[in-house]
Amino acid sequence: MPFFLMLVGLLLIIFNIRFIKSDKAPLIKAAKKDKNSFTRVLDNEELDLTAVDIIVGELRMEFSETILELQKEIVELSNRVEGLAYEKEKEKETSKVKIEESYKLPNIQKEVIPESEALSRTSEIGELLKQGFSVEEISEKFQMGRGEILLIKKLYQK
Repeated sequence: MPFFLMLVGLLLIIFNIRFIKSDKAPLIKAAKKDKNSFTRVLDNEELDLTAVDIIVGELRMEFSETILELQKEIVELSNRVEGLAYEKEKEKETSKVKIEESYKLPNIQKEVIPESEALSRTSEIGELLKQGFSVEEISEKFQMGRGEILLIKKLYQK
């Protein structure tokens, strides 16, 4: 019996090998045919991808150059704005100094006049006002401010 089982097993193996060889031949031919077509398709796709990659690379390069130019212009404009702001601030400071200087009163040192002399001056100013001299003329003659002369004039009017 073991001999019989071995013989049947051997026959099955031989029969299967023949069947595989006969079926395998058409499958290998079909695979080669598909492989050729797949290879062709793959090669075409690789060529197309290469062209697309080149176009995408060119577009990226153009965009990066444009962005770089814009960044340079932005930096240039910000520097100009900072310069103008600095100039304006400097101009403000100089105008403040000019305004402050224009509002400063001259440092006039007045001499102290004795009371008797001040009274005689006041009476002289009163006389000149009566004679019709103008306030400006009197202030120049006595080297006094117009306000002082006007004050004296009001005192004499009362």
